[in-house]
Amino acid sequence: MKLELADPLIEKAVRLAVTGPEVAVYHHEREELYGIEDPDEREQAFQALHRRWFLASRLEDPFLEALAEVPGVRDGVARWCVSEASRAPEEGAELYVSPDEALSDRERRVLVLRLRPETLVECSRLLWLLRRELLHVADMVDPAFAYQPRLPAAAVGPVYDDLLRTRYAVLWSTTVVGRIERRGQAPEGTRDTARSRFLRAFAMLGDKAEEIFERLFSGERPSHDELVKLAREPRETAGMTQGTGIRCPVCGSPTYLRETGASLEGEVVACLRAERPQWRPEQGLCPRCADLFRVRAGVFARAPLSA
Repeated sequence: MKLELADPLIEKAVRLAVTGPEVAVYHHEREELYGIEDPDEREQAFQALHRRWFLASRLEDPFLEALAEVPGVRDGVARWCVSEASRAPEEGAELYVSPDEALSDRERRVLVLRLRPETLVECSRLLWLLRRELLHVADMVDPAFAYQPRLPAAAVGPVYDDLLRTRYAVLWSTTVVGRIERRGQAPEGTRDTARSRFLRAFAMLGDKAEEIFERLFSGERPSHDELVKLAREPRETAGMTQGTGIRCPVCGSPTYLRETGASLEGEVVACLRAERPQWRPEQGLCPRCADLFRVRAGVFARAPLSA
């Protein structure tokens, strides 16, 4: 795999990384380059200087270490491009696939990673981020995982689509950080962070939530389709279908499950009563409507997604 780092990011990282007596040496070498008259030649000299200091500061090492741990990425992706992120929420990786069918699967794939210069010079933090992102990419290129970039659209509309994406992200992240922890490479508290995020996103599973979390965190990696199924129908997939068929008092759809006021968060009950004054908590509602109103009430929106 060809690792390509953007020159502006390299320069900013070097400026942060060079400390102590080396600062004077770096600035002396840099000042000398201003004597080059040709602007293109001068720019190339600056780039070469910063790349040399980048390698001397061992800032490339975390990339090589993380990549060596996931041969599926090295063997399945042709290029790895690293550019600058302006804010922490923008940091992360995306896999782009060229439509050119004349190329091999590997040649068509380009991994794009966005990082802040501050992250690039914090070795332990960078390595943790790289391990998470590369393991996601390894899943994407593994035929056994059968990844699809788009989740199936929900019949009930875009609000539920957003909810499914949130759930899927939590499920996938749980399996990824669990695998990293089993290799002994996760920061302290990783399991607790992942567990809290999972229980928040899948509160509807009740007592079953702990069991499902442990299965994902400590067990074999599920396939993409298995994660999608659990995101779309968490209760049914967890074997919680029970009772006789009823109709939801909110949407009118038949359901074998019902959430009552006792299992609904206070914000959700208030949102329901505001939009549907005729509804009473003891009537309950179907799980899908409960989840939709959780989104509207902001209950799911407060669930953190990053590990």
